Amino acid sequence: MSDDDDRRPTPSLGEDLRPGVFVDGKSKRRFKTQKQRSKKQERRIAKEIGGKRSSTSGAVRTKGYTTRGSSGDVTAAERGFKVEAKYTDNASFRITEDVIAKIMVEAAEAGQDWVIQADIYGFKSNLVPQSVAILDWDKFIELTGGHEDE
Repeated sequence: MSDDDDRRPTPSLGEDLRPGVFVDGKSKRRFKTQKQRSKKQERRIAKEIGGKRSSTSGAVRTKGYTTRGSSGDVTAAERGFKVEAKYTDNASFRITEDVIAKIMVEAAEAGQDWVIQADIYGFKSNLVPQSVAILDWDKFIELTGGHEDE
């Protein structure tokens, strides 16, 4: 395509079409807001793990990680997990101490384990987002049947 050509190519999945409008990996649906995009991600996670999306997801602003009355984005009570969902259009993202502490506190208060799930849309080699999960190492060892040295 030449520099004079003002036509845009068909957008890649996850690419910004214009400020504030995104393409979803499966449906190519355009999202007008980040909230729409987050809700769809949370619904997908809830369906995949047999959980429920929190009605207060994204609604409760907290300072630090004091979370009274708030909850993780998705709860899978039968599986014993609270999930904090994140996404980025970049090839990398940062998880701060506050994000980890927030979900750890919420999960502990509910007697559950915690997971941070992230959809990373910025990998140029992928046409769909890469989904990753971050969880406590001891929980990973337990889930995989590994044994710690005694």
